Amino acid sequence: MINILFLFIVYLGCGLLFHHAIRQDVREYNWQKIVGESFFIGVFFIVLMNNAIQFFAFIIPQSILFSIIAVLAICSIIYYLYKMKLDGLLKFKLNLSLLSNKYFILIFIIILLHLYYIFEQNQSLPLTPWDAWNGWIAKAKIWYYHGLVEVLVDRANWLLSEENFTNPTAHYPDALPLLYVFNSGFYGWNETALNAIYPAMFIAFLLAFYGNIKLFSNRNYALIAVFVLSSIPFVNVHVTLAGYADIWIAAFLTISLFNAQHFLSRPSVSRFIIVLIFIFSTVMFKLESWIWLSIFIVVLLLCLRNETRRKWIYLILFSVSVIWYLFGGFSLDLPFGKVILSPNLIKIPALGTYTLSFVDTTSAWIEALFFSKNWNLLWYSIPFVLFLYYKTENKELIVLPALYLLFTVFFIYVLFYMTYASIFANDFTSSNRIVLHIVPIYIYFVIQVTYQFQTERSGVDT
Repeated sequence: MINILFLFIVYLGCGLLFHHAIRQDVREYNWQKIVGESFFIGVFFIVLMNNAIQFFAFIIPQSILFSIIAVLAICSIIYYLYKMKLDGLLKFKLNLSLLSNKYFILIFIIILLHLYYIFEQNQSLPLTPWDAWNGWIAKAKIWYYHGLVEVLVDRANWLLSEENFTNPTAHYPDALPLLYVFNSGFYGWNETALNAIYPAMFIAFLLAFYGNIKLFSNRNYALIAVFVLSSIPFVNVHVTLAGYADIWIAAFLTISLFNAQHFLSRPSVSRFIIVLIFIFSTVMFKLESWIWLSIFIVVLLLCLRNETRRKWIYLILFSVSVIWYLFGGFSLDLPFGKVILSPNLIKIPALGTYTLSFVDTTSAWIEALFFSKNWNLLWYSIPFVLFLYYKTENKELIVLPALYLLFTVFFIYVLFYMTYASIFANDFTSSNRIVLHIVPIYIYFVIQVTYQFQTERSGVDT
């Protein structure tokens, strides 16, 4: 637990430095949102710092770097506590009415016990997942022993190289291995201690999840959301068995949508900067995040329009899609390569070439989402939430996640029904990990729709 708390403090303090730099009023939001999101801002800047060290080939020992950041982080947290007036911060709004709410306390205790169980497992295991020690974290181990300036190549080029190391994730972004390299500046190459970054991240994510949903609804709904998220078996596995990048993408993507909603409600430059930090952080972890980024941009632009204009845009998009299909798609020669989007072929530089041919993977999806123990009963809520969404009149706070989920479902359909990735649905591998990216958004959507429906019904009844 000490390793987890220490890393949490280091990244939290690093992120709080950003809030101090842009002079954002940290009292504008609740402390859970500020603390949770500051951790992820700290992740962004630490990865960016190590990327700069790689790019400019600086020789800076990670031990020195970690020590400097740790000292600055602790000072930053002390300053934050002083600014928030420590006595007011530590109240956590646990007034008498909250303490008398036995259901709130019971759920809170269950969450804490559950997290303790997850964290104990995490800190009792070495690096276990095959993709981690073979790919993602193998990168970090190479850089730990040979320095960040060591260039890694894929296996085909490794056969032609005399000096370079090879790695199956050489073409992927480096955020995750760079976090391990940074933390090794304090722990050395102790995999169990280094894995503590995952529980630390999960604590931050749950705080940000709670804090944002509380702003959009109330603390009871927010606590239920945290309970659901923290109890999902597939989420727990990705925290316990550290080494995958998917849980990081899920966290950054969800927080991006939260802050986009705040930006839509009250636009400002500082809010927009924070949205950019979070959404561009996703592409620092996996190439697939470029798809999520593209969808995010489209959805945000749609939400900046009023409802009438959005309907016209939907009609235009539908018409363009029909024309695109009838004329066999299109291709563009861009500086970074040729882009082809046609009914039979999709080619995007860096993401790959995909021949489109329908493969029915429905039975595998039903097994993975409904009959397996990956997601508890989460997906059985789909018909109910769709009904509540239809009955809800005020959709101001739910149109953003609704549109995002709609576009992502379409992408998942194309990927796993129309391309060779269908084999990954049928063998239950990457399909579940792709779904993990949007699970927190779906939970947020369910909670928000339920809250909006309940609020409107209460208003009618009174």
